[in-house]
Amino acid sequence: MDKKSCFSVLELKQLLIDILEHGPNVCIRIRLIGEMWQENLVRVVGVTETRVLVYDEIRNKLISYEYIE
Repeated sequence: MDKKSCFSVLELKQLLIDILEHGPNVCIRIRLIGEMWQENLVRVVGVTETRVLVYDEIRNKLISYEYIE
């Protein structure tokens, strides 16, 4: 993958914080490395130094993802 098209972990965290603070009606779709895209869109509900917490409204489920640098 071209370096110019990659996000750093810091840039990803800042984007998630911006969505959390300024985009209450914004949902995202997540794809983990080596997996297919998640089926449902999720809403960002929390961002910490090591994790992001999202809410899947379809499944009524909170999901936590850990950042890997």
